[in-house]
Amino acid sequence: MRRKELPSLEEVMRISMETKLLYNQAKERLKNTSPKDMQLEDIYILYLSDEGNREDLYKPEVQRAIIKYGLTICLFKRIDYIWDKQVIKDLFSSNFWQHTTMKALRIEITGVEIIRELDTNNLYSIILSFKDKNTQKSYSVYQPIIEKLDKVEQYKNELISNNDDMIIISEKNKKKTYVYCLIKYYDDIDYNLI
Repeated sequence: MRRKELPSLEEVMRISMETKLLYNQAKERLKNTSPKDMQLEDIYILYLSDEGNREDLYKPEVQRAIIKYGLTICLFKRIDYIWDKQVIKDLFSSNFWQHTTMKALRIEITGVEIIRELDTNNLYSIILSFKDKNTQKSYSVYQPIIEKLDKVEQYKNELISNNDDMIIISEKNKKKTYVYCLIKYYDDIDYNLI
């Protein structure tokens, strides 16, 4: 069996330039278009490609469009939290949960520790400690936020202020459990999974 060769540096550079060009064209063409009116390809190119601005993924209208088109896993893997109530309603009423091994766990946050990333220029992440409200088991996970200190402190304060009202999205794969994102818990939303 012959191993597939890795692309050459020239091929990688060409693909990277084409991706950037495609992103810039879509951004210009759609500059006055709301995410809810965009097509699936537009959403992917503008918000989920490596060219997109990560901050845009935290806008509720962008999150709702991503969920609408079934790109929920991509969203979970690129953001740290979802706070918007309507986005959460859309998420838990979508058919996403029928076709995934991901789980939503109701948790209580018991600690948030900010850590400085050693190999970066003043960038930080957190270690999140929490207790599963159903099993009462405690866990600690590293959340690689990789942001400036003020952004990570803001995120920590949000977590602490909502410590008893959170959901964590996780997935067990063979021997490892992966944690993707946190979701604010609202009493008047039917989560039907927890």
